[in-house]
Amino acid sequence: MVMVRVLPDGRKEEAELQASSSGFCVAKWANGVEVQTEMPKLNLHAKPIRKKPAASAVPDVVGNVDSDVDAGEEEKPEEDKPEDQQEDKPDDQQEDKTEGQALPRPCPIAIEPCTYLKMYFKKGSGWGIRRKFLDKRQVFQIGGSRCSLTKEQLAEVADKAIASLEKGEQTERMAKEWCSKEIERLEG
Repeated sequence: MVMVRVLPDGRKEEAELQASSSGFCVAKWANGVEVQTEMPKLNLHAKPIRKKPAASAVPDVVGNVDSDVDAGEEEKPEEDKPEDQQEDKPDDQQEDKTEGQALPRPCPIAIEPCTYLKMYFKKGSGWGIRRKFLDKRQVFQIGGSRCSLTKEQLAEVADKAIASLEKGEQTERMAKEWCSKEIERLEG
């Protein structure tokens, strides 16, 4: 292992690191000067961290593995295969090919159903809408100390918002805006 320093004239100078009795490395420069570093001498013998090798098969769909194509090997287009290996397909079953782009594959991860829950905050007098999937974070909050609606009225608004979110009728941002407008309408 080496230590590098840049001199005022821009040259780089390297020093070999050696273990010392103090438990830290010592840098020995070309002019014979030894400088103690803050690097532990255990780092001189540390093995480099290596990544795990990639899997040999590519997942196609949940539970299925594409065993026809080995890792690192791409499937050749019909034109590049020898004639005896080409498949004859009727015109109505021909694949759509986009030039220079691979066709999208199905998602290999099973997606949890998008469900939400509401939580009442007694101190703040409001309802929080949270995800019950993925990161399980709070999406938005309705009500609060300045809101004149009762706990039950806010709960009805929250239930309607959750129902529309779970059906996929609204995005989270749209549901938050809808709740604000609904509360304004009920207060007015």
